[in-house]
Amino acid sequence: MITLNSCTPKEQNDKTLTLTVELKDKGVSFYNLFEKIELIPLELNENSFIKQITNMHLINDTLYVLDREVRSLTMFDGSSGKHLNTIMKVGQGPGEYTHVYDAIIDSVQQEIKLLSPFNFINTYDLSGRFIKKDNLPFPENSASAHFRNFDDSTYLFWINSTPDLNIGNMVLISKKTHQIINSFWRNKGLEDSFVVSPFWTYNNKTYFSISITNNVYQITSEGYDIAYKWDFDKYDIDKFREKEVVPVELKHRSERMMELIQQMMNSDKLYRFNSRHENNSYYYAQIVFKNEKSLAPHIFYNKASGESHYFFKTTEGLSFITYLFADNYMIAELLTDDLETLLSSNLLNETERSKLNMRKDDDNPVLVKLYFKKM
Repeated sequence: MITLNSCTPKEQNDKTLTLTVELKDKGVSFYNLFEKIELIPLELNENSFIKQITNMHLINDTLYVLDREVRSLTMFDGSSGKHLNTIMKVGQGPGEYTHVYDAIIDSVQQEIKLLSPFNFINTYDLSGRFIKKDNLPFPENSASAHFRNFDDSTYLFWINSTPDLNIGNMVLISKKTHQIINSFWRNKGLEDSFVVSPFWTYNNKTYFSISITNNVYQITSEGYDIAYKWDFDKYDIDKFREKEVVPVELKHRSERMMELIQQMMNSDKLYRFNSRHENNSYYYAQIVFKNEKSLAPHIFYNKASGESHYFFKTTEGLSFITYLFADNYMIAELLTDDLETLLSSNLLNETERSKLNMRKDDDNPVLVKLYFKKM
């Protein structure tokens, strides 16, 4: 049974936490934020090719890298990057899938759950042996895009759907019965449902945001409430979204997406959020201008002081795309288009420098593990 929640988030007021940041890169050193760097080159062999990292998990010193384009979940040693195993079961037989969009690593049950956009979950053990398939109770004209554990008994999903379907984009379902418990966030169009990495957790709370808004929401079993918002002064993506949002049928999503990306590429002020995170010291966001990896600045907002750091790359030449964010460290993909400044700086020791010098152009990505300064 579908229980729809038609509530809207609480109206923003003077009590809404606002993170005000000037989007001006004044030069930020690695040492303003971090104290240590480690490079993790992901081993490349015939079973470990990574074309585009979708998301990543670090569980018990094993990195699980999901690649939607290759349709694989590849495991690497979290320190050395050595390839450990790959699940890539593309097909239409038992235990197979034609596409995979997300993954949950259950270290307690020793299981891996892979989400198909065709609304089912395949479960495997940690070695990749198929265990079972669970179909999801979503409308036929919808597509599962993201999921995570909401609590011990509930999954949280993001599904791509259209306003005419009797279901919201966010759906809570029972892990035991796979019945829908609640759904919310009824979008008015693509601009209200454009997500890259919509969910994250901090301090046992689950947060959510679409890519084209400065607002961040906390999710509860009853719906969602505004938690805080970013304020970039003249850079205000919400004004654009509210002006542009129009209903779009599911079959026309790709067309509207291309139009939206083109609008962003033609503008110096439009941006999207690539990821948002939080730890004990910082609120963090990475935004993207013109849909270019090289134009993806980082924003660190210090909780204690209210000071912020905004930069495209550090003054030492370190440029990266963030995937994991913890209290003591963050893990990101190193952007390697221009490494001359980084290699000529004093940031890397000889061991880390040799890892980059040995890298070939067609190798797998190199990850960076950045350890925060103790505050």
